[in-house]
Amino acid sequence: MTPTPATRPAPDPAAPGGRVDGARVEARHVTKRYGAALALEDVSVTIEPGTIHALVGENGAGKSTLGKVIAGAVAPNTGEIVVDGEPVRYRSPRDAIRHGIAIIDQELAMVHTLSVLDNVFLGSELGAHGVLDRSAQREVYGGLAAKLALTADPDMRVSRLRVADQQKIEIMRALVRNARLIVMDEPTAALTREEAQRLLDITRELAATGVTIVYVSHFLGDVLALCDTITVLKDGKHVHTVAAADETQNSLVTAMIGRSLDLQFPPKSPPTDDAPVVLTVRGLARPPAFDDISFDIRAGEIVGLAGLVGSGRSEIARAIFGADPTAGTVTLDGNELRSHTPRGRIRRGLAMLPESRKDQSLVMMRPVNENTTMAHMHAAHRLYERLGFERRTDLDWVVVDHPDGTVTRVPAAEAEGAVDPAQRRIQLIGYSWEPR
Repeated sequence: MTPTPATRPAPDPAAPGGRVDGARVEARHVTKRYGAALALEDVSVTIEPGTIHALVGENGAGKSTLGKVIAGAVAPNTGEIVVDGEPVRYRSPRDAIRHGIAIIDQELAMVHTLSVLDNVFLGSELGAHGVLDRSAQREVYGGLAAKLALTADPDMRVSRLRVADQQKIEIMRALVRNARLIVMDEPTAALTREEAQRLLDITRELAATGVTIVYVSHFLGDVLALCDTITVLKDGKHVHTVAAADETQNSLVTAMIGRSLDLQFPPKSPPTDDAPVVLTVRGLARPPAFDDISFDIRAGEIVGLAGLVGSGRSEIARAIFGADPTAGTVTLDGNELRSHTPRGRIRRGLAMLPESRKDQSLVMMRPVNENTTMAHMHAAHRLYERLGFERRTDLDWVVVDHPDGTVTRVPAAEAEGAVDPAQRRIQLIGYSWEPR
């Protein structure tokens, strides 16, 4: 019987050198359809215990889908999953967790209004008789944090952590759940090279304790350096499964796309001396993150911002985009950008792909077409007005973070003057258009 929340005994993942009996998982003749689209077709793969097993392929090859089938997040149409010799049928990821299988999705599953500690033990709280044992949770957290080199205060809100540290929270959550197999779906996609290298080291350390790792990635260099076995998928079909030592980046690419491909970047074409300056940054400052940043970018030029974690790279990009208040000037095509908001700078032709698309860019619960046009709704508004429609406000709420950790929403009219601006997280405004 699996212990329920607030009754689960404290695990001991912090014990140095502790061994785990890694899970052996087989996918047998798995097929998964999404409508007319065939994501997986008759795929059979065996994941040996205690190994790091990579799933690679082009976008749409089915590697993430197969990882989610193994972790119970997606149910196959046909075929079966076998864990340690026993066929299983998962209705949800929680069923897989009961077999010691967890997934760390590319889109991290953080509850941003909760603390770091609460996110680590989410669904696996320690205690008895419905009472949380905070002391036991802090003890386990301390051991795990030391192993993963995480220095975050367990009481701080998890939304304040960098993406790399949120990855560590996901790993800690899997270990607290006594995971014997962890599916990692594109774990380094949003990380810097330094952060990615540390995550690879952590993955090796997990495998050394016996944990089985299913590693989904398109970074072939990392796959070859990290993994024991590699499965290649193409168009939802299994191509082959081989030892990583027998593969090269060229052979992997050939298997993935069916032909040879030059892996080198195309030759650089630096801008000519007379190329016009498109972007000028002068005296950009937001202490203590960065100070007195100035540079020019010419048409057709690619400029990289490099530095260690915390050096201010992402903060500079956000400042140029108008996402954070800063001193200094930004000039585009010879015209100084006086609007210090993302909306104003989007209208002038600036765009930004942020560090975390889930938290800073996309509205995950809304469809693709709305996300695609969201940044340009002002143009749609002008079109509706020209067509003779009148805008009506149907929704105007303010989401408020309270000091006790609770979150409420109140009508914007009531919040004005009554709610501390620092507690206002976001304003939700809904419009409809009606003929005049």
